Amino acid sequence: MAGEFIEDMSIGLLKMDNPTLEKKYNFLSKDVTEDKLASFFEDKEIAKSLFNTPDVAMALHQELVGIKNDRDTLRNSIFKLNNDDGIHTPINLHRIIKNAKRMFEISNRSKTDLSPKDVITKLAKTLDSLVAVPGITEKSDSLLIQANNDSTLLTKIYLRSILNSKNVICNERLNSQSLDWILGEIKTKFEQSMIHPGEMVGSIAA
Repeated sequence: MAGEFIEDMSIGLLKMDNPTLEKKYNFLSKDVTEDKLASFFEDKEIAKSLFNTPDVAMALHQELVGIKNDRDTLRNSIFKLNNDDGIHTPINLHRIIKNAKRMFEISNRSKTDLSPKDVITKLAKTLDSLVAVPGITEKSDSLLIQANNDSTLLTKIYLRSILNSKNVICNERLNSQSLDWILGEIKTKFEQSMIHPGEMVGSIAA
């Protein structure tokens, strides 16, 4: 990646204990009621579906399990030799979200037209589109696919730790337009930071 696009960020998930993680990421934690959740949605039926629709509940459970697995990966692999939660990435997601909320006039009282499954699906599609190895496809050699997965793993964990469904809907109060804009910015920032074959680079990018 080109050094001029890289910024210093931190990933709080690394040092998060289980109770804090549950409170921050679990959409259906014990302290949440249907009436409380209904206040976040334009369509109150979405809140009911979280409790009454099995496939929605399963999607939320899988999202939570995935975040726990991400924390384990940070602790046991990526940051195994130190306890520093600092990372270097071309995507300043907090700034992007702030800009989106200003652009789409989102306040702390705004209600969303998104469902948790919308958030999960849209984010997963964007993460799958982040490619660090040029020309890679689903039919590429397994070693190339693994190299791409390894190259983008930390970035994807960082993005999932912030753009999880509970944070997007309950804390940031984003709607479908603002989320789509944010995901577009993520892809643009990621692609801008790539160093292409034959391009002249400095010592940082090299």
